[in-house]
Amino acid sequence: MSKRRFNRVLCIAVLLILTLLLISASLCTIKAQAAEISPDGNTWSALQDAIANAESGDTIVLNADVTAAESDIALSIPDGTVLSLDLNGRTINRHLTSPKGSDGAVITVQSGAVLTIKDSSEGAAGKITGGYASHGGGIRNNGTLIVEGGCITGNTATDAGGGIVNYGVLVFEGGTVTANTSHEDGGGIYNAAHGYLTVDKAARLRKQGADRR
Repeated sequence: MSKRRFNRVLCIAVLLILTLLLISASLCTIKAQAAEISPDGNTWSALQDAIANAESGDTIVLNADVTAAESDIALSIPDGTVLSLDLNGRTINRHLTSPKGSDGAVITVQSGAVLTIKDSSEGAAGKITGGYASHGGGIRNNGTLIVEGGCITGNTATDAGGGIVNYGVLVFEGGTVTANTSHEDGGGIYNAAHGYLTVDKAARLRKQGADRR
């Protein structure tokens, strides 16, 4: 390995470590003020409002299945937000049968946001499904995404990342990614060239669709 390439790899590794340390520090800082909240209703707009109004460190706990209407857009986790989403055995369904381009994801994690997805229910049957996007049918991650539970399934991408497309930091610690489809690359997860992906041994990823990466 050339000295220039070694220095580049070392620089990337240092940046990744610093990013993870900053995330850890942020989570420790907000732990004391964390609260559990539930959407005021089982509509798509109620869930988006709960996300928009949450304080950093809060956990949104679903108390019912949530299905989008044709006019609804992807759920967005705003820049600067540190949030947990507890599926609690429920389903978030974008309910798309045709592609919606870059807005077809179920959830979009914006740059600078941190989202943790978990499922505290006994059967762990929570799902994120029904997305149909150009990149990232289930989740389009531009920030930091930590998956601890739940199932990302039944999503489609026309280009890459049927289940998840990752442009930021993705830490996969549990749950499943299965039965998603991409017409081109990454039926399950597509990790972009500048994305960072860590998969814990407890996580279950299944090869699916046109998974080429």
